[in-house]
Amino acid sequence: MNKRTVLVGILLVMGLVGAAFAMGDKPGEVTSGSWRYKMTVAVETPEGIKTGSAVREVHVQRPPINMPHVTSEVKVMGEAVVIDLGKRGVLFALLKGPKFGEDYHYMVLYDALPSGAGGHSPTGIEYYSNLKDAKATLTFEQYPMLVTFKDLNDPKTVTPALEVKPLGSNPRHGFKIEANHFEELFGKGVKLQQITIEMTTEPVTWGLDTYLNWLASLKGGYLHGGPTSRVSPLGLHGGNFQRR
Repeated sequence: MNKRTVLVGILLVMGLVGAAFAMGDKPGEVTSGSWRYKMTVAVETPEGIKTGSAVREVHVQRPPINMPHVTSEVKVMGEAVVIDLGKRGVLFALLKGPKFGEDYHYMVLYDALPSGAGGHSPTGIEYYSNLKDAKATLTFEQYPMLVTFKDLNDPKTVTPALEVKPLGSNPRHGFKIEANHFEELFGKGVKLQQITIEMTTEPVTWGLDTYLNWLASLKGGYLHGGPTSRVSPLGLHGGNFQRR
């Protein structure tokens, strides 16, 4: 065996070892990504169409594939959408929704703009991190909780503007609009026109505290000031309005 043959053999072995190391290292890799989306709510009034928007940022960190019992970490920054109807009142589209509950603030994007793969899979994370110019109009099943306050200075006066509930005990069976209180709360001729969601590179929007001056004092706690959702109005807490 000449020196050239030996050298080629050594290089082949080194190449195989390197490939095996790279493949063996992948199960220990953490996959992460960030993206922003804008939600816009349009309300029809006798004075014309009133709109409000909010930009939120989602950051997902997926654990290594060799750690199947560790769940993905999801952090959302942003606020509820504020639709100022002037003398008629203020409507809020929350970070919580009937279909996905407390996970609505990130799950609604996966539902409205599906990737074809799980949102927290490596493929899904890559998809949403690079998704551009995508927009969808939400169905009523995908709506966030829509609420107002009879007194903006009193969190306990929160009132639903639209009640969307599951058909029966299983949300998989679908949803229905159980009650629409728009005209009752805001006046005759006021109704929800549409809610859209779209990918964006705009900065995260803030400003909810100018409408709800008690929000910061809650420190994420429930609206009645207690530590649990029991007897809290609509079971809501500060994190349903704002996440930093």
